[in-house]
Amino acid sequence: MVLPLGALSISSTVENGTARVLLSKPLRRKHFFLGTLLSDVVAVFLGTALYTGVLIAYAVHLGGGRRAVEIGLVFGVLLFLSLLYYLALGYLLSTLTGGRKALLTSILLAFLLDFAVPIAFMAVFGRSEEFARKALYFPVPEVQYLALASAVSPKKALPPGPLVNLLNHKSNLLLIVIPTLLYLAASWLKFKKADLR
Repeated sequence: MVLPLGALSISSTVENGTARVLLSKPLRRKHFFLGTLLSDVVAVFLGTALYTGVLIAYAVHLGGGRRAVEIGLVFGVLLFLSLLYYLALGYLLSTLTGGRKALLTSILLAFLLDFAVPIAFMAVFGRSEEFARKALYFPVPEVQYLALASAVSPKKALPPGPLVNLLNHKSNLLLIVIPTLLYLAASWLKFKKADLR
């Protein structure tokens, strides 16, 4: 749902004239863009925090203790970063195409990036030792998330390994963060030059 949210954030305000009205006031494009982005980031953060909180509470209820809280928080942060990636990609689609085309493209991309690519990747590479290294060729958050999860729990065994294993996979973490920043920068540059009439 985050990718379509980003895909409609900018384009819908431009198409229905809201952006034109707001920008006729003493409001700069930069502030409009950052305000829209901040509201979407807060919505994603609240949803992720709620989801992570429920999972941690359930794990603690099952007897997971402090370890369940640590693992839940780390993977909550990874989930938040992955969702920010999708939000930024949605913003890029919103500024490049706009309207229904952005929405349909985002739904197709969400299916491919969340289901098709990770399933194909797992089918080809499994959970081998080279999993995290091979994942570097696929800048898709779900693949990086699987690589990082396999670093903590290589064979889906319980209890999981130490969380410090995540730090051995800095490249996988960067493949979630760097494209997010690039997509947002490209979105801003496109929106900055867009004709809002």
